[in-house]
Amino acid sequence: MNLFHLNGCHDVKGRIDAPNLDYFGFEGYLKSKFSLKAPKLTMARIILWDIWGGESSSFDQPWKHFPKLTDFLKEFGSSKEMILFLHDFKALIFPKDFRKTLSSSILPNVEILRFGMDTVVPANARDREDLMQSLQWMAPLAKDISQLEYRPELVQLEYWICMEIRI
Repeated sequence: MNLFHLNGCHDVKGRIDAPNLDYFGFEGYLKSKFSLKAPKLTMARIILWDIWGGESSSFDQPWKHFPKLTDFLKEFGSSKEMILFLHDFKALIFPKDFRKTLSSSILPNVEILRFGMDTVVPANARDREDLMQSLQWMAPLAKDISQLEYRPELVQLEYWICMEIRI
């Protein structure tokens, strides 16, 4: 199996052992918990919804989502490239005190990290700096960290425009 995509996942639990997996896609809720063993993974495309079907997510509670988000994203740490979509950029700004509690980075092999969100690029210079520092901490080997432009009129996240916006 070279390609695997989980779509519309509310609360998936399981183990995926796919030694030849090249691409993994996930669209769903942070409640999902699975183990991914895919040593040849080159691309992971993750869409996390902070509100799904009217349920409130852990993103609405400051600081509460960071351990879950860390554990979830670590499953894709073998990937060379990641595209990550979520609602708000603040969900990716890991507090410095939290970062100090981890012994290793979340995405140790990611060389290209693209992220998208349905909020605008942070206008505040401090927010932009905090976001970039957090992303660099998440993926310390990344040579390219960039934001994808979102076109809200296109409704589905599959139609994000792959235009880099440097922040």
